[in-house]
Amino acid sequence: MAKGNTTLRSGLHRAHPELAERQATNIRKRGIAVRLRALRDARGLTKSELAKEAGMTQSMITRLEALTGPM
Repeated sequence: MAKGNTTLRSGLHRAHPELAERQATNIRKRGIAVRLRALRDARGLTKSELAKEAGMTQSMITRLEALTGPM
């Protein structure tokens, strides 16, 4: 069944290249979000504390850690 899904995905990507690009972007964003959250948790920081240390707003940290949506 996994092979069938791969074939379907490949066919969709060939038919709609913008879909493949969007999925690749989402994978990268999810990776960043997961790593940022893990690092913040490991340091025991709140989003506000991390934002202050990074010179950002808390809302920007929230956006970066979101698993979906724009960065």
